[in-house]
Amino acid sequence: MAPTLKAEIPSVEQTGRILPNPLFGAGSNQLSLNNSPDSHYDDGFVYVDQSILDMFPMPMVSGHLSHALDKPNTLVITRSKAEKYFKNNPIGQTIYLNNNKSKAYTITGVIEDMPNNSTLAGYSFFMSLAGEPFYQGEQTAWLNNNYTVYVKLKPNVNVALAEKEISKNYLEIHYLPEHLKSGRKLNPLFKQAKITLQNALDMHLKSADVSDDKVSTLNRGDIRMVWTFATIALFILFIACINFINLSTANAATRAKEIGIRKTIGSSRKLLIGQFLVEAICYSVLSLIIGLFLSWLLLPVFNQLANKSLTIPWIAAYFFPSLLAAILVIGVLAGI
Repeated sequence: MAPTLKAEIPSVEQTGRILPNPLFGAGSNQLSLNNSPDSHYDDGFVYVDQSILDMFPMPMVSGHLSHALDKPNTLVITRSKAEKYFKNNPIGQTIYLNNNKSKAYTITGVIEDMPNNSTLAGYSFFMSLAGEPFYQGEQTAWLNNNYTVYVKLKPNVNVALAEKEISKNYLEIHYLPEHLKSGRKLNPLFKQAKITLQNALDMHLKSADVSDDKVSTLNRGDIRMVWTFATIALFILFIACINFINLSTANAATRAKEIGIRKTIGSSRKLLIGQFLVEAICYSVLSLIIGLFLSWLLLPVFNQLANKSLTIPWIAAYFFPSLLAAILVIGVLAGI
């Protein structure tokens, strides 16, 4: 599908495939280094096109990213695996999989480890898809769905029109004729079928309901869980504001004398309200500073326990304006 889309759809600039299916050698493998008799079991193997490295540039430690996987039986590994198996530069070293000495994979590049919030998290060995098909007709069979396909559209292309072009090309020109030729019964819902494109930025959090027919192990999150926990956090914050109001009300009797003296010396109602609001905002600022300090202090421990790579976005453009807005809103709500 990927090569055909690039060749036949004018709006498509580039395509790339990922093959995580263990039936073809992805997933876990037994590997041996060069001519060493020792072997090791490791996971994180996946097949990718060179174009995947072009479409999603990864930080390169050594090697040339632009043509690392151009040739068959080539391999790009992550820094942690390079340090685990090779003391010196691994470029040019060979790896054999599952005691198959007739097929050597040559290491052509080393990249940084995938972050835990990446769609490709968990992959450490990127094997080239260039070369011979896995079986006869595998590259030209339209009824198989082993690959995850990435499509890069040309600039200023209408996504909806591109989806229509791709749907017509795939379903009507290629898939349907081969399906009928195979003698299989056509699903009545086929007439309603269409190809939809998903923005790569939406994949991690908005793919929970997307089925990959059990062949894809791409790392996915769920935006609904994000909103759920955000709602819980806001509810807890609201309760904290209510508690502060209750404490302020309970403390009002002890401050009645202070308020009376201030009124006596000429303080107006507006001035007193302003004083209480400023006090509440100061409490919010102090609480925020303590909260940020505790987050900075404990976040590495949480990341280690939860196997995450969360960070505090100190330099993000929205970070400090959002904090300022939160201080004002919470301070005003708590001080009313």
